[in-house]
Amino acid sequence: MKTFRPLFALLIVSLTTAFGDLVSDPAAKAVGATEFQTLALYKRLVGSTWGYVFHGNTYDVSFGQGGTITVSPWPGATWRITSANSIAIKHPKLGEMAVRFSPEFKKWICKDWGGDEGRGILRNANATVTK
Repeated sequence: MKTFRPLFALLIVSLTTAFGDLVSDPAAKAVGATEFQTLALYKRLVGSTWGYVFHGNTYDVSFGQGGTITVSPWPGATWRITSANSIAIKHPKLGEMAVRFSPEFKKWICKDWGGDEGRGILRNANATVTK
């Protein structure tokens, strides 16, 4: 049994590393989709549109391939995956903002660059979402 645990752990590490090599989409890899859960988030996020509610205003936010993002108040912003249910939105002048998605992928919460709370509400899901 003592020998089994290290071998099992090595197998898991090897499989996780090997899965990263199986992600064939370079745009997905570029934003951190390197294993099953982060690739699933990438596939759900790309092509989706959200309403970002901040200080009583709502802005449309659309996520594109390879970290592109379309949103009027953040020209030049990009995004990358930081975990299976969160991303970072990076603005060239303001830095990074952490965004955490709900388990059902219908909303997000964040603190903007100034520390104020914001939230996103899913408006249009990506048509290629797979379950």
